[in-house]
Amino acid sequence: MLLSRDPNRCPSCGERVTPFAAGCALCGADLDPRRWQPRPSLLQQLFARTRRPGDT
Repeated sequence: MLLSRDPNRCPSCGERVTPFAAGCALCGADLDPRRWQPRPSLLQQLFARTRRPGDT
């Protein structure tokens, strides 16, 4: 089952957070500063894993 992540919610407690928050005010969890950036597609993730370190 795939769960969509909500950048407006704390991943630990589910409390609403602002886009500028570095941490959750309720539980104190650190928030990922990249949470608003789109995730790479599945194809991009697979391609990144199959590339060898010497490839450019």
